[in-house]
Amino acid sequence: MTLPLQDPLLSAEGQGQPSRRTGFFRTVLRERKAAVVGLSIIVFFVVLSIVAPTSRPTASPTPSCAVYAPPSTQHWLGCDDGGFDMVSLLMVGGRISMIVGFAATLVAMIIGGGVGILSGYFGGWIDSSLMRVTDYLLVIPDLVFMMVIADLWGASLFHVIIVIGILSGPPRPGSSGPRS
Repeated sequence: MTLPLQDPLLSAEGQGQPSRRTGFFRTVLRERKAAVVGLSIIVFFVVLSIVAPTSRPTASPTPSCAVYAPPSTQHWLGCDDGGFDMVSLLMVGGRISMIVGFAATLVAMIIGGGVGILSGYFGGWIDSSLMRVTDYLLVIPDLVFMMVIADLWGASLFHVIIVIGILSGPPRPGSSGPRS
């Protein structure tokens, strides 16, 4: 007769097996307070970036305060060297960073998934050649590649997304998954 596997903490407290209704997030959020703090910080900045077009303190593109003005009730984080409100800049910059991050992740998933599917399905010399291309992409410095692309094709948000996606697509050393 086999005994069901139990969580040692639950069996020590005499509660038996955990309920199947207890979800992953509910368990993590209950046991790990640092996860709750980190998740709330991430959610705060995501919401701040999403509502940026409607709720920026200074929506005009003109300077709104003195150069390097200290934090005050009108400008919570002060002003930069151009006289622009730092909270407004943070909100707009966070929005652009999220767009770049999500789009580059999508490009990386498509490229990495495509290479993995082709390599796994065909194997042999196709697998070896795709892995050599992946190895070459791993050694290219990201910043240098972005500067070359910006010089050749011009600086644009689209080019930054493509370069980050291309260089993030191949699996990195130490990541999960077999390497040949």
